[in-house]
Amino acid sequence: MENYQRSCAWSFAVFQHFKRKKVVVLNIAKKIKALNQNQNLEIVLTRDDDSFPKLTDRTGKINELKPDYAISLHINNSPRETTDSKGVEVFPQDNEVSKKLATKFSEKFQNSKIRTGNLHILRESKTPTILLELGFMNNPNERNYLASEKGQTETAEKILKFIDEN
Repeated sequence: MENYQRSCAWSFAVFQHFKRKKVVVLNIAKKIKALNQNQNLEIVLTRDDDSFPKLTDRTGKINELKPDYAISLHINNSPRETTDSKGVEVFPQDNEVSKKLATKFSEKFQNSKIRTGNLHILRESKTPTILLELGFMNNPNERNYLASEKGQTETAEKILKFIDEN
């Protein structure tokens, strides 16, 4: 019985982290769009509410819009309840334009780690795409920073500055 209670608590904690991640990422994305003052730059969100569109719908929208490039925002999580893992991770597609964007982004975000992954958005997007893991939700310091108004605004400003320069 004790193991079952721990499993339920862990599942609930994971669900709460997932729900919180979704809200934090949406807030940052909305801030990026709201802070944009460049009239030559159109920022389109694949979701602008608390919905969870299917991955195929997201990549379908990107492929339909044919933007110069796409950035997919996420917050990382490790398998443990808490972690010392930290930092931004950048996942590019396997093409030169995406790899160049990832390198530039990594430099802008204090040499974030560039990773590879067989991720739907990277496989299916026809436009150069990078996926950003903005920190670890189960790292208490990063969770508190990303959940704060200050952390969300600073993160949005950094990403917008990167977009504006590229």
